[in-house]
Amino acid sequence: MHDVRRRLQTFADVRRRSDGEPTKKKKMNEPQKKMEGVQSVRAHLRALSETLDQIEASKEKRFRQLEHVERCVEAAKRWPSEPVPLSKESIVRELGNRVLPVLSAVLEVLREQQSRIEVLELAVIQKQQSDLGRSVQSISQTR
Repeated sequence: MHDVRRRLQTFADVRRRSDGEPTKKKKMNEPQKKMEGVQSVRAHLRALSETLDQIEASKEKRFRQLEHVERCVEAAKRWPSEPVPLSKESIVRELGNRVLPVLSAVLEVLREQQSRIEVLELAVIQKQQSDLGRSVQSISQTR
């Protein structure tokens, strides 16, 4: 009877690694646990720092794009006071010269926003898949 209990306890201590091979559960002493915790926190802080650097770089890029749009709009506000030629060709050319830079700048900002939205959508999908995987794993462990 005592031997059966010991075998059951040994069986309970065996966990499966991600590659499926059984391994004995290692008991860590307190300093090892603390060291792993510190390393985990440091890795997390490094990842957060990298993310913040990326956000700052992206913010700077968007700021420059929006500044360009603002300059184009300010230039467009002065259009009514500027003389415009009367021929159709010159009017079309003037509109192209004046409107195209504004539209191009706005289009660039919109493209950047679209790519950011796509990245956010991918992050949400990955999070949902991860949550679903944990739920399935939790359900399979309870059975």
